[in-house]
Amino acid sequence: MQKFPLFSEVFRQTLTERGLSRKTMNAYLNHFRRFGAYFKDREPLSVKADEIGVFLKQLERERGFSAATTKQAGSAILFFYREILNCENFKIALPNRDRRSENAVVYFTDAEAKAVLARLHGAVYLAAALIYGSGLRLSEVLKLRVGDIDFERREIVVRNAGGARERTTFLPASLIARLEKHLENVRYVFEDDLRFAEEVSATEKNWRRQFVFPACKLSKDETTGAFRRHHLAESTIQKAINQAIRKAKISKQACSQTLRHSFAARLVENNCDVHRLRSLLGHKNLKSTLAYANLSSSRRMMFSPLDL
Repeated sequence: MQKFPLFSEVFRQTLTERGLSRKTMNAYLNHFRRFGAYFKDREPLSVKADEIGVFLKQLERERGFSAATTKQAGSAILFFYREILNCENFKIALPNRDRRSENAVVYFTDAEAKAVLARLHGAVYLAAALIYGSGLRLSEVLKLRVGDIDFERREIVVRNAGGARERTTFLPASLIARLEKHLENVRYVFEDDLRFAEEVSATEKNWRRQFVFPACKLSKDETTGAFRRHHLAESTIQKAINQAIRKAKISKQACSQTLRHSFAARLVENNCDVHRLRSLLGHKNLKSTLAYANLSSSRRMMFSPLDL
């Protein structure tokens, strides 16, 4: 029986064949690499479910993985055993965890949020500012297309996975000049890509369909084999924000998501209606929005926190 390192390429190919998203594929591959490194001298079928449970607990303890990330790691392992090793009835038990601490909303004061933003620059600053100023998720910021930004109406259109309109939110007035300058530079990159590309689809020729935050380098499309310019990686923004939080000497357990929580906190302080807030945040379940309901109200006007 083969050992774990020999399964890496098979695992990648199977993920590609199943049509998983790029983000999910990368997450599953990283989880599998950690799992394989942990049991590198073992044959997969010799690893017992309780040993996998110990491995998952170690991820939580040593790497500080959230319950959701630990669950995803477990899903990646299950995928390997069921889809590649054909162990259809293979099961593992995820570690029990008190979720009450994870449900507490951590958010910045306005001064803290702006202190973090002040330590960011360029595209990373704009991406972080849109999380705080527009309430976007990091993934939504990075998937923004040029045509999703309406400068005249000062709105941003957030689209679902299929590209259909999902909701609109603020475009902070204080970001307009920077965004326009940023898009000028993005346009130069776009035109260079068109000039040197061997084959270009109609979508790729459409300026409005280009990513607002394109990657610095071309990458190979796993499906077509062609080189295309994807958007910036989430890790690029996350690392920069985490570094800015440290430089701002903020001791809270904060990350890029904290900026989005802080957007909601500012609107609650401005007496924003919970249903309006739910719409701006794109929550499917009202319970998610009600997590902010206990925040104090101190202001009455409603506008982007970046414009305070």
